[in-house]
Amino acid sequence: MDGIIGKGKSWKVPADFGKQLLEWAKTLDRPLPWREEKDPYKIWLSEIILQQTRADQAVPYYNRFIHEFKDVHALAKSPIEKVLKLWEGLGYYNRAHNLHKAARLVSETMGGIFPKSLEGLMALPGVGAYTGAAIASFAYDLAHPVIDGNVIRVISRLAGIQEEVGQREVALEINHLARELLGQTLPSAYNQAIMDFGATWCTPKNPKCLACPFNSKCQALNLGLVDKIPVKGKKKPLRHRYFLFLLIRYEAKIWIMKRGGQDIWRGLHSLPYIEMESVPSGEGVASVEQFLTPLALGRYTKARLYAEVKPQTLTHQRIHGYFTEIWFEENPKLSADWYAIELENYSNFAFPKLIKDFLSDVTLRN
Repeated sequence: MDGIIGKGKSWKVPADFGKQLLEWAKTLDRPLPWREEKDPYKIWLSEIILQQTRADQAVPYYNRFIHEFKDVHALAKSPIEKVLKLWEGLGYYNRAHNLHKAARLVSETMGGIFPKSLEGLMALPGVGAYTGAAIASFAYDLAHPVIDGNVIRVISRLAGIQEEVGQREVALEINHLARELLGQTLPSAYNQAIMDFGATWCTPKNPKCLACPFNSKCQALNLGLVDKIPVKGKKKPLRHRYFLFLLIRYEAKIWIMKRGGQDIWRGLHSLPYIEMESVPSGEGVASVEQFLTPLALGRYTKARLYAEVKPQTLTHQRIHGYFTEIWFEENPKLSADWYAIELENYSNFAFPKLIKDFLSDVTLRN
């Protein structure tokens, strides 16, 4: 059967793949609240949330944002603190900052109307080629292929691409094949279908090859390379960072601070912390005095060092969190950047997940 061949390579995908894919999509039962949506605001919101997030994880956050912010004007008028609180637990908080910036831009300078071109969409903070193509396709049915990890995996396996997909030349070839397939279908339906197929059938591990309607045309399956394709380059080694978070307690109060600058958690609240070069060990006052003494916090009656909580892995770093709980007999002398709150009110503030989980455990113990 004739196929579509890349511009500079012999890689080939079935010419009728797009049409057959749309037939396959009719059998898929994957209800998502943004599916079939044509409102650019809701599509944009869903796509920003879906960056670095699985669809099943994204659904409750999407519903929460739509409930709180009916349109882009409401989101733009909201303080960033509320946006960060709603985003709490999703991670990659720069997305939340960009979401708020873009909402203000659309609301204040565009009358609440989202751009109707790929170029215009990509000018919004936080909108790159993939997100822009998704919004243009789903909201306006423009013929731009949406190329995410799912799409790269499907096309790479179909064509049997055995070179690193991160290479510029290979990426351009995949883009060409994706564009050719898209050209024979309704853009929004095709883009949704191929992403769904990659997410539910042509998965990274344990794909449904035996039942796949395209298994006779899949080069990766024919070559026995399904588990080797797509070929990815070596990941950068993770940078390990060790933090000691201070749960400073006096009467019913604890002290918190707000992260700023270009911090990965900027805008969120945190317990005061010390970044360490190595892992703390032991329990009791003696094991934490080396960290507390330089701070000159005042007289404390006891201190407890907790074992490491579950590490949090980010794109290029792994955060190891340790906590020490310190009880003071008098009001401690603290940095002007730290301020007291009632422990029972901690949930009113947005914290990184590992701190929020720890505070939740503390309140259960009290």
